[in-house]
Amino acid sequence: MGKRAPGLYESMDVLCRARTDRSCIELLLDKPSELRKILISKYGDQYSTEFIVRYMLLRPVLASVGAENMEEEMTKLFMHNARGFSKKLRELLGAKHLC
Repeated sequence: MGKRAPGLYESMDVLCRARTDRSCIELLLDKPSELRKILISKYGDQYSTEFIVRYMLLRPVLASVGAENMEEEMTKLFMHNARGFSKKLRELLGAKHLC
């Protein structure tokens, strides 16, 4: 996850764990709205948060299930519809486990 920005994921994860006792990935899966709040408060704006979520968190997860083409849609859902994001992400992850 951190090839392009070494140490960024680790510093985000420390922040997530300090505030919630959960990793960023756990929050992405279970409480995306909480992760969004943490990232916006840390990085100061929606654009930075979208960039971090898309390239540091979603890209590797979506690549692992062959859904790279869903990056933009999933980023928008993450930013504007946490419930819809969680549902769609679980569907995508569940589809991989069915194969």
